[in-house]
Amino acid sequence: WLPSFDDYNEKVIFNTKITFETGYEVISNGILDNKTTTGKQTTWSYKMNQPMSSYLVMMAIGKYTKKTEKSKSGVVLENYIRSVDASKYESTYQHNKRLFEFLEKQTGYSYPWQIYRNIPVEDFMYGGMENTTSTIFNSDYIVDAIGLNDRSYLNVNAHEMAHQWFGNLITAKTPKDHWLQEGFATYYALLAERDINGVDSFYWKLYEMAELIVKDDKANKNTTVLSEKATTTTYYQKGAWMLFYISTQIGEVNFNTAVQNFLH
Repeated sequence: WLPSFDDYNEKVIFNTKITFETGYEVISNGILDNKTTTGKQTTWSYKMNQPMSSYLVMMAIGKYTKKTEKSKSGVVLENYIRSVDASKYESTYQHNKRLFEFLEKQTGYSYPWQIYRNIPVEDFMYGGMENTTSTIFNSDYIVDAIGLNDRSYLNVNAHEMAHQWFGNLITAKTPKDHWLQEGFATYYALLAERDINGVDSFYWKLYEMAELIVKDDKANKNTTVLSEKATTTTYYQKGAWMLFYISTQIGEVNFNTAVQNFLH
């Protein structure tokens, strides 16, 4: 049973206790507070220390191996991968620590949770999901050095990580405010990629987004970003473009100050 008011404004502390067959990794939100094995079953207890939205509760179970990094600010970063994919770890997670440290610096707000995890899951219907402290993502992004040329976890990783601030720390009040989560996460993922791939890549992606927005508009689906019935393109790409436009009008320094104040 999961006690949950499915409301944007409802935030409570979720501590989870999960009993499952021994030999599997069991992951949920927050810090692993306790782990006990009795017979063929193991009980995992996870503890949150801050309130969170119920739509961000998660549980993942699998035959994973785990590697740990630590950010400059001291936050533990846990990256999971299936044992059969162990050789693809470096190519998949190569920029993870850099992304995390960039977002802490760019937002001007220390990472608001206890720990951060990446967990790949099979047959996931989206690219990723920004569950508080523990992002799950589509295992299709687990690639080797050759596959990295065609598809990488970089953008999805940056987007879901940015949500730990925009969406998880501060959450949309109503459905029409949804762009404050997706627009910001999309834009900050672009900024993180700019830090790694340079400005040419940054402006090319903005151009591709603009083309998508225009196409959406011609199909008469486009709305203002502040709308309950906006399209995905409106919430994500148009929201990101609006933030980029604001930053060009007031300057990045002023924009960063405004965002920092917004988060605080």
